[in-house]
Amino acid sequence: MSRFDNVRLLPKLIGAFSLMLILMGGATGWTVWQLHQQSGSYDRLLHGEAQGAAIAQEMRAGMLLQVQALKNTLLRGADPKQFEKYTAEFDTRTEELRRVRADMKGLDARLTEEQRQILQKFDTGWAGYIEAWPKAKDAFGGPGGGKIKDADAVMSGKDRDAVAALDNLSESLSARRDAVGVRQAAQSNRTITLALLAAGVATALSLVITYLIARNTTSRVGQVQAVLTSLSDNCAADLEQALGALAGGDLTVVVTPVTKPIARYGADEIGQTAAVTNQTLARIQGTIVSYEQARVGLSDLVTDITRNAAAVADTGAQLATGASQTGGAVQQVASAVQSIAAGAQDTSSAAQSTNESVAQLGGAIDGIARGATDQAHQAQAASATATRMASGVEQVATDASNVAAASEQTRAAARNGVQAVRETVTGMSEIEAVVAQAAGKVAELGRLGEKIGAVV
Repeated sequence: MSRFDNVRLLPKLIGAFSLMLILMGGATGWTVWQLHQQSGSYDRLLHGEAQGAAIAQEMRAGMLLQVQALKNTLLRGADPKQFEKYTAEFDTRTEELRRVRADMKGLDARLTEEQRQILQKFDTGWAGYIEAWPKAKDAFGGPGGGKIKDADAVMSGKDRDAVAALDNLSESLSARRDAVGVRQAAQSNRTITLALLAAGVATALSLVITYLIARNTTSRVGQVQAVLTSLSDNCAADLEQALGALAGGDLTVVVTPVTKPIARYGADEIGQTAAVTNQTLARIQGTIVSYEQARVGLSDLVTDITRNAAAVADTGAQLATGASQTGGAVQQVASAVQSIAAGAQDTSSAAQSTNESVAQLGGAIDGIARGATDQAHQAQAASATATRMASGVEQVATDASNVAAASEQTRAAARNGVQAVRETVTGMSEIEAVVAQAAGKVAELGRLGEKIGAVV
């Protein structure tokens, strides 16, 4: 788990957006700064080149105006006023040209060696041209002289070198100015290209960062979704089915938890959701474990109850058999009593038979008591009804003891003759009542056994 996963989602998104803005702003700021620096540098350079070209063109224009003033002097100098006007103009153009030449000298440091040589040619040619001017005026004959050919012969060709030098200088400086403009445009284009490239890189980095954040978020959300889906489709669904089967009395449905918890998660919103998901998974799987324990315990309990119910049913059958034997013994006792009434001589043997029958009855009742007592111990954990059965059996045992005592009294009475017979008959009546009561108890025990079997 990285530290990045511990950062909350909102700071992540704000940080990514801020980084994108910083990268884009940095690229834009660098572009503006570069363009500003280049613009300032090229403006200064271009200003110098343009100023030199403008001064050269101004010198050329001044030179041409001066030449025109010379031509006007020669053509119109026959009129003294015109002569004075155009010679004054010539001198004015000369002063202006000197001033402009002084401005050009201030740019000498920016000129190339070739351009300085061109200026030197201009200075030489123009100096000769100016030097010939006074001679041309004298050759013209002064105001109103009109000697045009003589004056033209003096000035002819004197301006050629100066004008040619200014043409070359103007062209050279204009070419330099244009070249600086071209370089500035090319540099600006390169700067813009670099700016676009930087913006593209910034955009790409922003997209990569955004993609990484999105992939990290999607992956961790997918883990939570996978656990919840498995929990819903497997553990929860199996537990729901098993509980439904348990409600219907089916204890054979086994539930095995298969969903694995999320191994690693952060402290952001997704990590908190993953932690809650793990807690929910642990609780449901704990419920599954509790269900399995309850299912196994109930299955064992039902098995024990079924086994005890079978034992109770067997004991009830034994009790029924004992009751049947008891009825037979009672019939035997009744027959014996009848034999005693028929003849006193048979009283002793009948009493003896009665005693044996009673002994058999006591043995049967003792067996019933032992069986009932054993069954009471077996059914003690299953139901409170078993306790009632034990009490009934104990009552039968008591009644059997009473029967045995009555039989003993009957045998003693038989030895005393007819009185003994009467006493025996009376004792047998008591025995019959006791046996009937015992039979009732046994029947009740049988019904209780059937009820226990039905409950199980």
